[in-house]
Amino acid sequence: MFDVLKSSFKSSILFFKDKRSFKYFIPGIFLTLLFYIVFDFKYFGYQSFSWSNLGGYIAFQAYYFLTFIILSPFLSQLSSDIYEKEFGVITPFTLSQLIRDLIRLMFLVITLFFIQMGLTFAWWLFSLILPDFFSVFDVIFNYGLKAVLFGFAFVDYILEIEKWSVSSSISFFKEKCIYLLVIGGVFLFLMNIPIIGLIVAPVLSTALGTYFFLKVEKGLV
Repeated sequence: MFDVLKSSFKSSILFFKDKRSFKYFIPGIFLTLLFYIVFDFKYFGYQSFSWSNLGGYIAFQAYYFLTFIILSPFLSQLSSDIYEKEFGVITPFTLSQLIRDLIRLMFLVITLFFIQMGLTFAWWLFSLILPDFFSVFDVIFNYGLKAVLFGFAFVDYILEIEKWSVSSSISFFKEKCIYLLVIGGVFLFLMNIPIIGLIVAPVLSTALGTYFFLKVEKGLV
């Protein structure tokens, strides 16, 4: 299965060799200017959970989820364009479908955010009981949790295009969580590259998640 993931990454890179694919990076460029120049909003590296740094921790998490929300309409179109390129299936744009996608997106983002915050808080409580044990794996837990949740979010674009139900999507998450962890890990790694990360990470991760699904579920070579 990791060979499929490797092949998906290669397909993603080849997709962006077309100069016309530059348009997918334009929203990230504007968002970068907004965050880094207008608001001087710079969050890189790992922010650990603690009551003394609660505000900074929440702001750090919100930065990622806010980026995902703002760029989602463009990333959804990217996933749709990849689907069209590989299978010739055109997904027509309608206002009603856009509204349904936004509702699904908001529900997904809010759910993932609270899952992350809830599990992080539970981990922090356990660390009070066994601080020596849990503190050793603190960074791994937080990074891994965020990675797998974002990995699922980037694959969800193609799941929506394929009209997968919530239960089917959850089953996919359970079966492929290790590979979703890798996809989300790529996103988090790239996001920590100053300036460029915000432009490249969401776009490449969406392409990677889309190709992974198409190769696993649709038999794309």
